[in-house]
Amino acid sequence: MPAKTNREERIKEKFKGSEQNEYLISLLNDVFDIINAKFCKEVTDLNWLPNKKKLEEMLSITGRIEKIYLQSNNTNKKVTPVTAIRGGRTSIENTIAITEDFFAENYSFVWSI
Repeated sequence: MPAKTNREERIKEKFKGSEQNEYLISLLNDVFDIINAKFCKEVTDLNWLPNKKKLEEMLSITGRIEKIYLQSNNTNKKVTPVTAIRGGRTSIENTIAITEDFFAENYSFVWSI
């Protein structure tokens, strides 16, 4: 989208090349909203699959991030980043599993996962 003002153009220039970060942050925001059911008051089989795809994409990304971090030569590794990644992945996996279980039991919707 083109800048509307000179000021906006200068700001956009500072963030040139950060599209991948922007995508990751946007996906993270969507995943947070899905887990907290902010995207909809209820989850139905009609709105579940597109959101499940976002959750699965974040699982894939966090798996790659963890692998890269663990394979890095950084000798100052801390437990916290790995613990946070694994905790986030567990939340996503549980959201998918619980929602799928409800639909498997023929519930027509799931409130705030």
